[in-house]
Amino acid sequence: MEPRNESGELLATLCESNRLWHMNSQFGKPSHRRWTHISPNKLHKHEIDHILANGKFVTDVSVVPSITTGSDHRLLRGNLHFNTKIARFEQVKRRKPPKT
Repeated sequence: MEPRNESGELLATLCESNRLWHMNSQFGKPSHRRWTHISPNKLHKHEIDHILANGKFVTDVSVVPSITTGSDHRLLRGNLHFNTKIARFEQVKRRKPPKT
């Protein structure tokens, strides 16, 4: 594991202050399935594209290696499971009571 650089520290601070989860690291994947960017000389691979979420609805995050975009980045896919009944209940629960 590489040490964090300044950008990594900023991302970690953003996640902590907004109660976000770095979803790329929540689902264990082999190293060849994690990198999202390759350097122009094709020697260095980095994970620089991220999905940040509150952690409630994301069920998986993965890199899509089979699609060629013509870029030095690979596509990142997040699978969501969204239950409208639970979301509506949480919205009602957060609502302030009417003023009397």
